[in-house]
Amino acid sequence: MAASEVAIVNMSLNRIGATTITAAQLIAATETIPYYCSLHYAQTRDALLRLHWWRFAGDRSNLTAATAPAFQWTYAWTLPTDFLRMRYVWDDNNSAKEKSLYSYELEGLEIFTNETPCKIKYTKKETTTTNFDPLFTEVLILQLAKKLVYAIAGVKNTLAKEINEELYPLLRQARTIDKQEQNTVGRNEADTWNDALYGGGMRDPLKLGSA
Repeated sequence: MAASEVAIVNMSLNRIGATTITAAQLIAATETIPYYCSLHYAQTRDALLRLHWWRFAGDRSNLTAATAPAFQWTYAWTLPTDFLRMRYVWDDNNSAKEKSLYSYELEGLEIFTNETPCKIKYTKKETTTTNFDPLFTEVLILQLAKKLVYAIAGVKNTLAKEINEELYPLLRQARTIDKQEQNTVGRNEADTWNDALYGGGMRDPLKLGSA
């Protein structure tokens, strides 16, 4: 059975030994613990969605033209309203030997390119918990618990370190498994400069400034 938002929050609270809450309390967010849960949940979820090209959060769109930029690029295209992270520009070329080298730049709510039309694969803001990968849910529970232990306890303690020790190996395993569930060869998995910039070769953002 897929976890609901309140179930995810309660598993995070349970991890730090805090009192669990009801769905009504989470929605109202007038009490201290529900307030902090509501404050951190969506931000934590969206940050994790941007962290990796999760398969369950992938989507694609044939973009609508916007006003062309004043210089540098020929075309501007409006990004989807649920856009969270760029994956790649689709080039309608099925040859594995001819990999995509499309250049682009994201600026505000638009993408600038010299190509027309513009079709993209991207990570969307997936809010429906029943669509979450179970491993993503596990990572979300721990990352949320890490934030809540500071908010609820008010001071740093050994729980945050223990959660970190669980979180990073789990995140690596979840990424590895998620990457294995595709058998596409060619441009979509190519090591182009766009993939290097926006793909999986970056440092782990969760480790920056961690306790």
